Amino acid sequence: MVSNIGWVTYLLFGLMNALIAPLVWYLYPETSNRSKQEIDLIFAKGYVEKMSYVTAAKELPKLTDEEVERKATAYRLMDDQNNGKVEAQISSHGAGSAQS
Repeated sequence: MVSNIGWVTYLLFGLMNALIAPLVWYLYPETSNRSKQEIDLIFAKGYVEKMSYVTAAKELPKLTDEEVERKATAYRLMDDQNNGKVEAQISSHGAGSAQS
């Protein structure tokens, strides 16, 4: 079966890889050694302020854990009454019950 594959198949495969490589380079976000919580803040800032996520990432400096918590509270990513847990928000939206 492999012997029936012609040069066109290899050309098509090579062209697809060549076309996808720039898309990956420009469209996939670079985390730049940021934590998952900082990445979450970047997407929250972009969503709340209706801006590009790239712009939000450039505007947010690298944050310490305490700064991440403060910003997360500001963007309502964390619920102060549950010590930073969002179970109350999840269960109120009908996504199932969250257990601590």
